[in-house]
Amino acid sequence: MAESPSTPELLGALGRLARGLSVLFWGLPIALVVCVQSAKGEWFRPLGVVPPLIATGLLFYGLNLLGVFQPQERVWRNGRWNGLKVLALINAGASPFLYWWNRIPSHPFLNTVIELLMLSGLLFLLLLQSDARPAHLDAAPRNSAHGDAAVHHVEPLHLAGDFCWR
Repeated sequence: MAESPSTPELLGALGRLARGLSVLFWGLPIALVVCVQSAKGEWFRPLGVVPPLIATGLLFYGLNLLGVFQPQERVWRNGRWNGLKVLALINAGASPFLYWWNRIPSHPFLNTVIELLMLSGLLFLLLLQSDARPAHLDAAPRNSAHGDAAVHHVEPLHLAGDFCWR
């Protein structure tokens, strides 16, 4: 069995965990507003590709802060956190294309990249939501929690399907 960390190490790790959760909590709505305004609005046009890059990079930074908390625990060892980091990097890498798509909205390559960015962002939210469920529930409530989570997974997919078919 692994030895538990000392109190100063645990306090430092808890501080990073709190910062990571705070960055994700504030970063998600900020990234949404900044990316939509970069794609459709005029607010960030003078700043170029920098605002969406910073906003989506903030999400990757928050995930990195979360990933270093108690890495020996089962919750942090699963592969979904690595998948979330990959999706966050894809979002950050594709976010400059929002600015260019704003400038040339009818370019087929830019349309494809923006569609992939939307899909990657949706998958990021779905994986983040599924990892945020409490793992310590007992068996009876856990079954109902999984049922509720399945409903939450279906709703964004239903909305995405509606978007694609219009």
